[in-house]
Amino acid sequence: MQSVPIADLHPFITSPDIASKRTAAETIASHLRAHGYVGIKGHGIPQEILNNAFDVMHKFFDLPLADKMTAPHPDTPTPHRGYLAAGVEKSGNLGAVYASTEAEKAFLRSASDWKETFDIGSPANTSQPNIWPPASLLPSFQPTLLTLYTHLTTLSAHLLEALMLSLDLSASDRATLRNMHDPHEPSMRLAHYLPLSAEQLRDASVMRIAPHRDFSSFTLLVQESVGGLEFEERRGTGAYVCAVPRDGVVYLNIGDVFERLSNGVYPSPLHRISKPAGALEGGEDTIPSRYSIPFFVNIRPDAVIRPMPSRVERDGGEARFAPISYMDMCQELFTLTQPRGVE
Repeated sequence: MQSVPIADLHPFITSPDIASKRTAAETIASHLRAHGYVGIKGHGIPQEILNNAFDVMHKFFDLPLADKMTAPHPDTPTPHRGYLAAGVEKSGNLGAVYASTEAEKAFLRSASDWKETFDIGSPANTSQPNIWPPASLLPSFQPTLLTLYTHLTTLSAHLLEALMLSLDLSASDRATLRNMHDPHEPSMRLAHYLPLSAEQLRDASVMRIAPHRDFSSFTLLVQESVGGLEFEERRGTGAYVCAVPRDGVVYLNIGDVFERLSNGVYPSPLHRISKPAGALEGGEDTIPSRYSIPFFVNIRPDAVIRPMPSRVERDGGEARFAPISYMDMCQELFTLTQPRGVE
């Protein structure tokens, strides 16, 4: 299986020269136009910050269930914060939206995710307050994760500037996008994919995450040594490429929101978390846990998503997407992935 290409953001962040910034942005953009995803190095986040986040993440998910449930995710779309136990979320419902046959849709809707998660946002986002476990359980949990959240917020701002530069947007459209991408709207998720037994490996209805697309503007992801993240090589091919875990690399993929904002220049790719291929043939009884931290770059809840006018003009005047309320998209996502909250 092929692997995801890697591009260097460092020249864009550090160079005072607009030509150098444009060259770096275009390198990233070329991969995103073709595939919708790319690995990013030179992003400026110290490895120690990432290591510390994974350390407290391990400690949290190792707690007894009763302790983790002191910070429960509510049965509502907002606040999208706190702990979700394994089996609650059903990404297969979202994956069924993109399935090509009724049999595949039915199968995906019946599948459960074998993962537990914890969702975090900006402390300044008063409409979606964080839900933390008591500090006495894990004193370093909150400060360590908010440090990483701050670094990923800064990185997302650099990437937004690079994407806007590559799209050659008007000053007015750039201002609109900056306002839409409020730095307090992103959400960060701790995802623990539980160990899989040989029986679960054989059970097709047990998934780590089914093929789906993100509803975010774009998504950043860091992961530990156990891989599994795969992107569809190009839309509609059904062939996947592997996002190999690498120190110093943050993976970037376009979400449905930015596909619309870019008038389809940047596609939102299907991606999945696969079971390790060949594990049963290798005689393994159990596949180890997988830990990853996706950072979803969301937009203001009152935003209306439409292709940027200057991009539409450059594309011959045809807008490929009709306007849609971001809140309508979010409600659809919650209804699909957490049916418990809408029954």
